[in-house]
Amino acid sequence: MQLPCFNIYHEMFYNSKIKIVPHNIYDLLTPKGLAFWIMLVLSIFVFFLFRDSLNCLAFIPITSYNDALSNKNKAITENEGKSGIYQWTHLDSKKSYVGSSVNLGRRLRNYFNTTFISHTTRKLMVINKALLKYGYSKFKLEILEYCTPKDLAKREQYYMNQISPKYNILKTAYSSLGYKHTEEALKKVQSNLQKLNLSKSKKVKVTNLETNLSVEFVSLREAAKSLNTNKTTLKKYIVQSKLFKDIYKLESDLSVSNYLNYPNSIKIEVIDLELNTVTNYASIRAASRVLDINHNTIRKYFERNQKSPYKGRYIFKKVM
Repeated sequence: MQLPCFNIYHEMFYNSKIKIVPHNIYDLLTPKGLAFWIMLVLSIFVFFLFRDSLNCLAFIPITSYNDALSNKNKAITENEGKSGIYQWTHLDSKKSYVGSSVNLGRRLRNYFNTTFISHTTRKLMVINKALLKYGYSKFKLEILEYCTPKDLAKREQYYMNQISPKYNILKTAYSSLGYKHTEEALKKVQSNLQKLNLSKSKKVKVTNLETNLSVEFVSLREAAKSLNTNKTTLKKYIVQSKLFKDIYKLESDLSVSNYLNYPNSIKIEVIDLELNTVTNYASIRAASRVLDINHNTIRKYFERNQKSPYKGRYIFKKVM
């Protein structure tokens, strides 16, 4: 044995490799020995009896709304503008869904909007189908943690690993790995791709943040047609780095300088940590106008050689 001090006991109970009850068993069962044996047996019994529940003790949620329907307004108001991780749990089956958002209040408002979650592009999500089927009163809503936007993916993945939520099709946070698209969705994507032309138009990548499905279009026109809008509106959202309809992230090599050009200006790069986008501007004033930030504030950012994100969201860099 690895611990020689136990050899004597091993020989007593396993004589000639056959398990036996030694004749002096009563001498071994002292009060202290019995106490240790009982505690060992009970600890093993308790572990196997409550091992599923023990996994939930690895963390304590920040806030719990046991009846999601009754606490609808409270949940939205208390989490407006806050970034963090949330969990929906079906009270009967205990199945859950873990998600994250840069604005929990806005995300929850969308969840509580049956028209929004029953839309053709969202109703196939497992958590949305469950909410529509069972009703909000059958769910508990929890805010697991508040964190900065840049830490959302890492923290969401942590809770997904801990909880293994059954309603999450994606097993990797902010990833489409493991996601199986429906035949209807695949046909729609293929149909959109067939419409693309090979002109010299600016490419546009559209990502649905609810399903993590991305489609790249070769032109603004084709992207706008797919999203049921026009080029001008889409261009505005791209230039301002805003989510279209609150769920579509737009990325393009569209040059902002084509629309906001200031001669002899300092070109800058703006990294938006919330939307995870990088946009180049022809000048500080051009960036300030689009982002609705005073241009002097951006200038001071450079003068102070500031490295931390402005308001926890924007990082400014000079383009040489």
